Amino acid sequence: MRTLLSRVSISRKISAVLVLMALVASVVGVIGFVAIDTYDDRVDDIQNRSQRALLAEQVSGLIYKTVMDSRGIYMAKNKDEVQLFGKGIRESTASIGKRMAEWESLLPPGLKADFRKLNDSANDFIAIRNELVRLGIEVAPEAAEKHGNTPEGRANRVALGKQLEATAQRNIDSIKQANDELDAFKSRMIALMLTVGIGGVGAAVAVSVVVARAGIVRPIARITDTMSHLAEGTLSVEVAGTERGDEIGGMARAVEVFRQNALDRARMAAAEEAERKSKEQRTAAVERLVAGFDSSMSGILRTVSTAAAELDATAQGMSQTAEQTNDQAASTAAAAEQASVNVQTVASATDELSASISEISAQVARSTTIAAQAVGEAQATNQRVQGLVDAAQRIGDVVKLITDIASQTNLLALNATIEAARAGEAGKGFAVVASEVKNLATQTAKATEEIAGQIASMQQATGEAANAITGIGGTIAIINEIATSIASAIEEQGAATGEIARNVQEAARGTEVVTANITEVSRGATQTGSAASQVLGAAGELSRQSEQMKIEVERFLSGIRAA
Repeated sequence: MRTLLSRVSISRKISAVLVLMALVASVVGVIGFVAIDTYDDRVDDIQNRSQRALLAEQVSGLIYKTVMDSRGIYMAKNKDEVQLFGKGIRESTASIGKRMAEWESLLPPGLKADFRKLNDSANDFIAIRNELVRLGIEVAPEAAEKHGNTPEGRANRVALGKQLEATAQRNIDSIKQANDELDAFKSRMIALMLTVGIGGVGAAVAVSVVVARAGIVRPIARITDTMSHLAEGTLSVEVAGTERGDEIGGMARAVEVFRQNALDRARMAAAEEAERKSKEQRTAAVERLVAGFDSSMSGILRTVSTAAAELDATAQGMSQTAEQTNDQAASTAAAAEQASVNVQTVASATDELSASISEISAQVARSTTIAAQAVGEAQATNQRVQGLVDAAQRIGDVVKLITDIASQTNLLALNATIEAARAGEAGKGFAVVASEVKNLATQTAKATEEIAGQIASMQQATGEAANAITGIGGTIAIINEIATSIASAIEEQGAATGEIARNVQEAARGTEVVTANITEVSRGATQTGSAASQVLGAAGELSRQSEQMKIEVERFLSGIRAA
């Protein structure tokens, strides 16, 4: 029964109850129509019998009047008196003939055989009385009396009177019997109509109560209880009625969608929390890397500055040595030896500078990779936030669907209230149910309005988050560009350092030649002076690049910390 009710829409349930009530009313109406038709037939039969009884009484009265007029003729003293009484007799006998003919027309076929005997006696009576009048007028009153006042005439009158009396009594008895049968029929019809009407209305009310409770009230109460649990945050509650085929099933499926969306939001919130913690961990790791990078770069820059200062001093010493070699050939060997020592020092410093630049290049490449990863993560986060925006939009659509269903339920409740008002007393209980459905639909509409407001706030907050993440992505991209610039600068420093190393090697080879062949001291001193000038220029360039790299590193670290 419940399965059948769950497959039928509320409007069809209400229509079925109304059809049942209409069927009961139709059955009662048909019974009433048949009863009234039969009652009319029986009343017509009683009227027919009453009319026949009246005709019998009228004929009996006319016979009595004819007998009295006949006695008037017997006692008449002249023809004028005979004619006066004769006129009355003829009028009475004519009326008797008409009444008898009318009486015969009212008889059913089964009574006409007995009526013919009565009619024959009446005709004999009429013939005797008419002949009596003729004899009284044409002959004398005595002749009339002699014809009419005979044993045969009296026997005819007595027999006719008894027949009329018996017929009248039968009519009276039949009328009484017909009235009794009519009263019994009326009682049976009233009892039948009351039984069918009360039983049918009772059955319709019982069906209405069953349909209202099992098909409308209880499912809505379950959905209301489920929505209360969902509103309290209990998302594990099971939504009953989703398999139903009526409007309540649609509401249950909408509530199930709402529950699934709430579960999705909870899972997304957990994922966002995990992402936030992961991001905080990545941020802490980046800060640690930045701190380590800052410490490493500071040491490297200090080393580069020291090496540049030493390289500058060495270049100046080489220049002075070359001048002294040109002026004092005698001290060339000692100067060459000192130059060799200085060149080895420069080579060692150059190697240290090259190693430092390689370390800086590796750190910058790592920073570039981290910045690129940060850009990718910012883009992925932006896509997730956009997914939140889309999900919020879909939730808004679901809320609109629930609002439409509540509006339709409200309209159905209004229609049910109108139909219940039309049904009168029988529809009062259903009117209460319809009012409850209407209140539920109104509460649902208010709840969906509040949900729509919350969703709008969520959509606004999500949009702001998306904009903020987009800004973060742009900032990280700028940092990536800065890191790339630093990498390019470091590559230039590496090239300059290589040039210095090559110059130092040439200087070393020059000092070896000076040591081996003192005769080429002058030329070697000249080459040493030239190399010293180049080393001095390279040392100045190295110092400037070191300062620029320090500025770029500080800017890069500031950008990373700000991000």
